Amino acid sequence: MPDRPWKDEFTLLCEKCGYVIEGLDPGGACPECGKAIAESLPERRVGTAWQQRHGLLALFQTWAQCVRSPDGVVSILRSIPERNSVRLMSITIAMASLVASAGYFMPSQIHRFQPFGARQIETFAMILAISLVPFTLLLLLTWIEGRGLRLIARSREFRLGPNFAIAVVAHGCVGWIFSALGFVIGNFAAIALIRAMTPELESTGDEMLDTFAQIMSSPPRWVYYAGWAFMILGAIPGFLFFEVFAWLGLRRCKFANRVRPTEPEALERP
Repeated sequence: MPDRPWKDEFTLLCEKCGYVIEGLDPGGACPECGKAIAESLPERRVGTAWQQRHGLLALFQTWAQCVRSPDGVVSILRSIPERNSVRLMSITIAMASLVASAGYFMPSQIHRFQPFGARQIETFAMILAISLVPFTLLLLLTWIEGRGLRLIARSREFRLGPNFAIAVVAHGCVGWIFSALGFVIGNFAAIALIRAMTPELESTGDEMLDTFAQIMSSPPRWVYYAGWAFMILGAIPGFLFFEVFAWLGLRRCKFANRVRPTEPEALERP
């Protein structure tokens, strides 16, 4: 197959091998790899629930689609304006960041529970402030992954447009929610380990002596290292989900077809 055999970004290609199938019988098969031409038609890419409509229900449905069938989702992704994918990506990463921050901060506040008041507002403000750290980190990692998909596609002469690339990573961001949940579970496991390794101390009535006794009876350093290992290991499955989803997206969208627009200015640059 010659490099870039298509005339423009809307030339109908076989989505498996990139062979030009424009003008061939839609009921036939690709002469190069045998894939059914009907499976490469742009009309088949109906889009996820979020790409079809916005709203809270569409958001949850899209997350469920991505979890239930990642391969099916990347097979129906369609090229939509970049801002729509950015919105999905931002909402998903914000949710993951809030879950991770709340799960990290709240265990230390459970014993201080009081009716809603100034302390709860302070706690909520603290969670929001802490969530900016994972939000920034995850947004950066997602952007890097999107750029990586574009670079790989360009180096291998794939036809993966920027709208498809960002749609792939935006939908794959549901993996960050898994990472956040795993991090939270690891945090609770770490706290349980630390408490199990910390002996119960009786108060002597002297604050200075109590503080000194607590310091001297604190768990060994390896316990804290193990706690952090629990949190990091808990976040890995979600990260792997994100990476696998991105790989599937590259594989399924490398020659993705789009309906040819009626106006020339709607053409997307490679």
